[in-house]
Amino acid sequence: MTFAVLRQVSGPARVEVLLALLCGVTAWVLCACSGDGSPVSRPVQEPEPLAPSADATLYESSSGQLANGAGVSLYVGTTRQESERVRRALIRFDLSELSASCELIRSAQLRMTVTRSQGGALQLSVYRVLTEWNEGSAGAGTADDGRGAPAGSGDVTWLHTGSGSLWAMAGGDHDQSPALQESISATTGVVTIQDATGGLRDLVQFWRDNPGQNFGALLLADESLIGTVRRFQSRESGSSGAPQLVLQCS
Repeated sequence: MTFAVLRQVSGPARVEVLLALLCGVTAWVLCACSGDGSPVSRPVQEPEPLAPSADATLYESSSGQLANGAGVSLYVGTTRQESERVRRALIRFDLSELSASCELIRSAQLRMTVTRSQGGALQLSVYRVLTEWNEGSAGAGTADDGRGAPAGSGDVTWLHTGSGSLWAMAGGDHDQSPALQESISATTGVVTIQDATGGLRDLVQFWRDNPGQNFGALLLADESLIGTVRRFQSRESGSSGAPQLVLQCS
C-alpha cells in the first residue's frame, strides 16, 4: 500500500509522505516529529524515588548460617574480626512501579543513609546480580546486627540464595565488572552515589528492558582492607533514610 501511494504522488507531496513514514518509525524509538519532519525530544520526567522491593546483608560465613534480610540495617565493608569479616549488601528495585511513559532512563542515582562508619573513605562498588535471591525473614535486631542472626529456610546468606539453591560464587553471583564505583566519606548521614560514567543508568535500563533478569545489585567495598564497614539504613528501618533509587527518564 505504501509503494502504491508513493507512485501516485510526486514532487512536494511525495516528500511529505516520506516524512510522515519516517516520523511514524522514529516515534517508536525516541522521539516524535513536528510538522516539518524535524525530531522533537520527549520530555524528561522525574518520577518519585523508588524504594527497594528487597534488601539484605551477606555476612561472610563458611557455614552460610548468618542472615539479616528482615533487619533494619545493611552492612558493606570489612569489620575488625580476625576472620570472616566481609559484609556485602543486596538490594533490588521493582521498576514496574514506573509509568509506561518512563521507557528511556536518562540518569540514575542511589541514595542511602549511613548510620555508622568505621575507617576512612570507602570505595563502594555496585555490581549487577546474576541469580535470583530471596530476602528472607531473619532479623538480627538493632543492638548488634553487624554479626547477623541465625539463618532459616528462605533466608539469603553468604552461600545460599534463599530461593532453594546455592550461589555459584560464595558471596553472591555478580558481573565481573562493576556498574559504578564511588568513594564515600567516613561521615554519617545521607550519601548520594553518583553515576559519573553512566554505568548505573545503563544497569537500570537493562532491568527496565529485561524485568525477568532484574535480580538487583550487590554493593561491596575493597575487601583487602580491614575495618572499613559502613552501616546503612535498610528498607525495614521504616524511615526516610531507607535506600532510594532516584531517576530521570523519558
